[in-house]
Amino acid sequence: MDPGRIAGLQALASLNTAVVRRAVTGLGASTATLDLDATTIVSHKRDALPLYTGGRGYQPTAVCWAEQDLVVADQYRDGNVPAGMDPLTVAQRAFAVLPPR
Repeated sequence: MDPGRIAGLQALASLNTAVVRRAVTGLGASTATLDLDATTIVSHKRDALPLYTGGRGYQPTAVCWAEQDLVVADQYRDGNVPAGMDPLTVAQRAFAVLPPR
C-alpha cells in the first residue's frame, strides 16, 4: 500500500476517534455495549471477489456502540474474506476509540 494512502487512512481514523468522543461529551455515558458484525454487499464491479452467499462483492465489518447508536470502527473486506477472520483487530480499534473512562 502506498504511504500516502496509509497516511490518509490514519488521519481518517484519528478523525473518527475525535468525532465519536465529541458526540458523547457531556452525555455521562458509562456503559458501552459494542456489537461487531459483518455483512455481505453485492457488487457488480470487475474487481469484486466471490461471496460465500453467491455472486461477487464485499464483506465489511463494523462495530457499533449500541447505547449511543454510533459506529466506532469498521474494516473494509473483500468478498472472499470470511466474517470470522481476525475480528480481534477491529475490536481493539473500537475499544481504542471509546472515551478513556
